[in-house]
Amino acid sequence: MADNKLDDFDSLIENVFRIYIELKRAGLNIPCQRNEYEKISKNFFLSNCFLLKNKYNKIKSTVSVPTLEELNFCNELENLRLYHYTSVSALKNMLLTNSLRLSQLKGMNDKSEGRFLVDYISNVYQKKNTKQLETLIGAITDLQKNNFSLSFSTMADDAAQWERYGNNGTGICLVTTYKKFASLVGNFTDSFGLFPIVYKSKRDIEVQDTVLDTLLSSALFKSRGELNNYYKTLAKVCPVVKDDSFANECEIRFVTDLISAKRINAKLNNKSFDPVSTVNECSDFKTYLYWYVSKYLKYHEIPNKHPWLYDAFDEIIVGPRSCKDAKTNFEKFLESEGLKNIKVSKSQSSLI
Repeated sequence: MADNKLDDFDSLIENVFRIYIELKRAGLNIPCQRNEYEKISKNFFLSNCFLLKNKYNKIKSTVSVPTLEELNFCNELENLRLYHYTSVSALKNMLLTNSLRLSQLKGMNDKSEGRFLVDYISNVYQKKNTKQLETLIGAITDLQKNNFSLSFSTMADDAAQWERYGNNGTGICLVTTYKKFASLVGNFTDSFGLFPIVYKSKRDIEVQDTVLDTLLSSALFKSRGELNNYYKTLAKVCPVVKDDSFANECEIRFVTDLISAKRINAKLNNKSFDPVSTVNECSDFKTYLYWYVSKYLKYHEIPNKHPWLYDAFDEIIVGPRSCKDAKTNFEKFLESEGLKNIKVSKSQSSLI
């Protein structure tokens, strides 16, 4: 990775972290305005989550003792609540297969999904070399067909998310924390990733951008200069960047690719057992990846049908447009599935 690009990125991270800390201090120093500063610092934290996650990684990897402010910051990220809005049928399919259900990225509701970094390369670096650009675009487009994700929002009980992803308000929301979900897949960070999304406007692909340059340099560094490996690494990085028209979703995305998922499961499970499958569901004509999570996790101490769900989620919110008995009915359903200890609540959204 080029030193100057890394220095620029590190400087940006430190400046963003400094602003975050100043906002926190202001809330402590001006008690009468504490609630307002808490809201401002929370919004700033979510808007810059990608950069602050890199600061978190630096704190965790350093040998020096972190300051109290750094510890509090790490706790805030680890305890950050994540919300996966979906349908009841999606959860039932996960329970039926004991699998996490990931959506194919090419079927997302953003027509520029996975294209942002490629367009950036095209506009900023490859304007004159059209043949090389065509090769790059073709390779990444082909590789991204194998990318799947499980999307979380950091927005709690959000009306727009209920309508867009929660079956028009009649679905459910699976709730977890960053640390809780990351620990579920934490041993496999080379193949999986839990990424805060970087939101950029179309203007950002016209000029050099520190964050985008760092993502490209990081992909090149990890590929050790080999072109085919660079394409593969870049294809994994592309889903991290989205158009800023989706910025209100404050998304954190769990991403894997089909090849890596199969390789990890083949290593951890009986070789004759294929724990990864892709399914075309006729209900919405999309392709999903069902990743079997129970085979490699040790759950002998938890006597229920779906013990992995306890490690993945700790609450289920029933949609605001569900019937009045939905919460009670859902509690009975979870009890029948051996999941009575998972909290069930009814949405307080004013969506009608």
